[in-house]
Amino acid sequence: MRNRRLHMYTSRRPMPPMPSTCRTPSSTQKGGRACLRGRTLITALASAVLVAAGSVQAAAQQGAGAGNGQGAVGATVRAGGEHGAVTPPNAAAFEPLKDDLRRLVSANEIYHAKNGHYSSSTGALPGYHPTKNDAVKILSASATGWAGEATAPGLPGKSCVIYVGTVNPIPRTEAEHRSPPEAVVACDGA
Repeated sequence: MRNRRLHMYTSRRPMPPMPSTCRTPSSTQKGGRACLRGRTLITALASAVLVAAGSVQAAAQQGAGAGNGQGAVGATVRAGGEHGAVTPPNAAAFEPLKDDLRRLVSANEIYHAKNGHYSSSTGALPGYHPTKNDAVKILSASATGWAGEATAPGLPGKSCVIYVGTVNPIPRTEAEHRSPPEAVVACDGA
């Protein structure tokens, strides 16, 4: 019986069709906006995974106890990364910026689901507030994508960036001109 049950879950069955965010059967919606089948659902799931991963990292770092997550050389040991992954000491300073941008992904996906386009202002995203003293701005936004940047007064000349969907140009960090893959935060010095 056990082998039969296992075979039932591992057999090659056709995947069910992706749910559509389109309201019309045609390839474009009214108003000329492109119909992106399953795009919102996939991006929302990806952002939920990013937010959950950030929460696990924060909990692990706070639960580190007396050592405050510091290794012998002052490097921060990160939970959820490679086995025994160690990051530079200043990387911890970028964590609030990364968290701000990850939460921005979720907030902007919710906005997109309700309005059919991404917000061009963080002020239009209900419930979204960056960490105290951090500056988060949306660099560009459209119906198909957006880009954002986060800076902090304690990290002058440095930034973190992220983008989702189709954007032109792809954002780059201030100091090191790093450009991330889609839906991944890239920071200077981290």
